Amino acid sequence: MKISEFLNIIKSEIQDITETYQTNAKYGFSKFINFIESIKPIIDQMKGLQENPLFIGKISPRLLQDPLSLENLNKKRSPDEKESYVMSYLIAILKLIYYSVFKLNVWDYESIKFEERITKGEDISKFDVVRKLIDLIIFKIENSDLDLGTDIKLLFTGISLKNKKQQDKKSFLSEEKVQLDKNKEKISFTSRLIAYHRAEEAKSENLLIKDPFAEKLAGTLDQYKEKHRFTLKRRDYSIVRAYHIERNLLRKWCERYNESQIVILGSGLDTRAYRLEYLKKGNHIIFELDYESVLSYKEDIMKFEHPYCKIKYIYANIGKNNIIKMLKEESFNPKSVSFWILEGLAYYLQKDSFKKLLKRVSNLSKPNSEIFIDLCVPAIANLRFGQFTTHFKWGINKDQIPDLFKNLGWNISAKYADDFDQGRDVGHRGMIFIHGLKKPSF
Repeated sequence: MKISEFLNIIKSEIQDITETYQTNAKYGFSKFINFIESIKPIIDQMKGLQENPLFIGKISPRLLQDPLSLENLNKKRSPDEKESYVMSYLIAILKLIYYSVFKLNVWDYESIKFEERITKGEDISKFDVVRKLIDLIIFKIENSDLDLGTDIKLLFTGISLKNKKQQDKKSFLSEEKVQLDKNKEKISFTSRLIAYHRAEEAKSENLLIKDPFAEKLAGTLDQYKEKHRFTLKRRDYSIVRAYHIERNLLRKWCERYNESQIVILGSGLDTRAYRLEYLKKGNHIIFELDYESVLSYKEDIMKFEHPYCKIKYIYANIGKNNIIKMLKEESFNPKSVSFWILEGLAYYLQKDSFKKLLKRVSNLSKPNSEIFIDLCVPAIANLRFGQFTTHFKWGINKDQIPDLFKNLGWNISAKYADDFDQGRDVGHRGMIFIHGLKKPSF
């Protein structure tokens, strides 16, 4: 059975069952039992209800101790108990499908918000919740990079995802050669994708970031659009992250200091020097570090534009080169306060490489310097989905972050990205924003 066929069965059968259940609860439940039995081999391949990590939580003990059967249904005293029993299993199956496809333990943002409406007692039917969750999951899967013609059995063995990942890597490299500038140099595709997100944001009615240079920096992504519609649509996180840095952190920094150094590690196709007007009010210098192919590509595109402050481009492999030495060679002044931006960088480096980098940055930072870093939780790092998370190397839980900065001389705050979401979908407790202030040395 193909994935597309399985999704259609899920959608039509469960909707039919929920409609029947509303008019005749016992008959609807019998249909539900028959449906579960018919797809049991597939469910067993989905790691099984009892073994799946998604069932570690408030819903799991009750379900595992109260297996699905007509006999157990009849033990429920009230209609509400019977309905809750059925709906819990329906939602559990949907979560299991979601996990099997995305390898992600974090329930989808929209789904979580929808479930919260139930727990808060809002006047909405549990049947409506199930239908909504069905639609959300099917939409996510159909707009993912997954080949819907794949046999459903392969999906749960990981074979199809592994092969798809290899195919994506090959197509990614070939697209780079076709779509880049006239010199056909390879630049970071994620850099172009972030620029594309900024370009698309400009079309939004309630835009957070306005970047008039983003479209020409991103270039054409026509071939990618056909294959990766879902990734292209998911711009909210990168936009909210940029907004937070520019509006909440960097603006205040420039108001506080008339003269400073701003260092962007893994800068990609960043354009802050050209679009943040508050940079021109003082004597600021921006150091941008990234691969030569990335920065030379940007220099060529932006050669006729005029920045608001001085820029120095430093060609570097952030994970391997001694960037501290390279910065000093380009007149970086350790005696001046610095604002460090590690935006979308940490999880692409090996954890040990990142820790060494963080230590070097800390040693070079004068008291009152500041730093921004975003990190992801382990579940996101293990996702291996789309152009971004496929290359994530590691993740960390929020409560472990203080240990990461221990003895490095920073006062830090770590908050989930959704605390700053501006009404956008940045996921639910998957990404973490860290802001640090270098403590005075005694």
